[in-house]
Amino acid sequence: MNFKTTLIAGAVAATFGTAALAADLPSRKGAPVAPPVSAACLETNALPIDVFGFTVGSDVMDNGVWGATVTANGNFTGRATRITGVTGVAQLSGGLFPCFEIGPYAILGGAEAKDRFGFSGRSTTYGGGVEFKYKFLGRDVHGVGATLDLDVSGVGSRFTGLLGAGNDSAFNIAARLFLDRELVKDRLYGAINLEHISTLSNAAGALVDASQFNVRAALSAKVAPNFFIGAEAWYSRTYLGSGYSTYLGDGFFVGPNFLWAINDKWTLNAAYQVQVAGKARLLPGNLNLNQYNQHYARIKLGYTF
Repeated sequence: MNFKTTLIAGAVAATFGTAALAADLPSRKGAPVAPPVSAACLETNALPIDVFGFTVGSDVMDNGVWGATVTANGNFTGRATRITGVTGVAQLSGGLFPCFEIGPYAILGGAEAKDRFGFSGRSTTYGGGVEFKYKFLGRDVHGVGATLDLDVSGVGSRFTGLLGAGNDSAFNIAARLFLDRELVKDRLYGAINLEHISTLSNAAGALVDASQFNVRAALSAKVAPNFFIGAEAWYSRTYLGSGYSTYLGDGFFVGPNFLWAINDKWTLNAAYQVQVAGKARLLPGNLNLNQYNQHYARIKLGYTF
């Protein structure tokens, strides 16, 4: 794979990853000032969204409550072609209506690829999007929290390498279902995410239509009044075509996370995942480094107004 192709593939992978990672804002409940319009939004034991790491909980902002986050996402591959990428995401999120949250965000990042012979290439990514959440089941009422999520984003990238320079762009639509449950009262929580992402990218002048299906699962334990630790797993499949037309490969990732509620306004979350198994179609090896990176890391600082 030449560097131009590597960086284009990396940009598409980063697009998928950004769509998955930019959406999970920390959410904190404000003090209720009136009876809730819908019982789906009433949680006597509200959870910060980032308590599950990359996996997202079901809680949404209360009507009129707003928050902001700054996130640093990193992805790394340490094989024959070394790839290093860092993406920053700034997001503002708030409750416009009962049970409904909106969150616009901006993206800026960069990546570098270098092989064993010393040849290298670089890319810069920029863009933004908006996320919409609607919570239709509450843990207090139904035992399970459930939220529908729609994320629409667009990114552009500029790459330079051995074969010259160029510009690429991508448009993404992600549809998700967030589920969570209290497993041991005030001690242990679990969450499952189901996600579909469709991407239309203009890579080196050629239109590429791709899709990805992700399943995430996580457990989080409350070990102190303001501190959670957890573990999660992520399974992903990538296809050509927005309707899963041609299978390209899959990957399986695991890793730890933690969340520190610094006070009633600030939260700090960190998460890490490593690819432990994967397969790219028609390629050898027990990892898929064609559609995915080997390591993913994130640190996020959140503030509630």
